[in-house]
Amino acid sequence: MSISKTPGPDRDAHGPSRRDPIELVKSYIDAIEDRDMDRARDMQTLSFVMQVPGVDRMRSLGEMVNWAALQYRYVRKAYDGFDLCQGDPLIVYMRGTLNGEWARGGLFSGIRFLDRFELKNGLIQRHDMWNDLAEARKS
Repeated sequence: MSISKTPGPDRDAHGPSRRDPIELVKSYIDAIEDRDMDRARDMQTLSFVMQVPGVDRMRSLGEMVNWAALQYRYVRKAYDGFDLCQGDPLIVYMRGTLNGEWARGGLFSGIRFLDRFELKNGLIQRHDMWNDLAEARKS
């Protein structure tokens, strides 16, 4: 993973911007769904960590992509709502449903998810994910 010293859309010469936390999270998920990992990486802290139940803690988007490739060909999130919890770190909860295609073929839709994001200095430092994919796979 290369680390860019050049200011990106979420950083300026004086540090991270103060963009709306919910818009930051939406932009981050959009970048991942579009497979624009450089743009998504620009929205993370250098100490970023991602956690999915039953999976070792991931520290890079590459790890997440490799794990996800075993689960599904693609996935998209439809948002039902967001909750913002002020504090340090700032917490954003995103909830909705997943739609996509399993790695072995076959479409899925309407699978519940809840994501939790910790934001520090205007960047995402942690992303926790919970969903019903395992339950849907059983049926």
